Amino acid sequence: MQRNAIVGLIGMTALLFGASAALALEGDNPTDIIAAQIRAQGYTCDNPKGATRDPDLSQGEDTGWILDCGDATYKVKLVPDMAATVKKSDKNDKTQDQKN
Repeated sequence: MQRNAIVGLIGMTALLFGASAALALEGDNPTDIIAAQIRAQGYTCDNPKGATRDPDLSQGEDTGWILDCGDATYKVKLVPDMAATVKKSDKNDKTQDQKN
């Protein structure tokens, strides 16, 4: 009887922990996450203003974003388990390919 209670308690704890982890992921701000990623790769983004999904840049599991950092705008392609592909856009809409 005690064994069933312990197993049930462990199961409920795992269920609650999993649900709270999923909710935490939903609440994360993509602007901050993407800015942190490109900063880790050596790009400057000290004051991120916003991030917008770019469906043209997204393919399969790779997600594309336009990241506005105030003084610079980046096209960022997030690839699972790899460095992001980053293209810095200048004010004349020219892009320079940059990978780290």
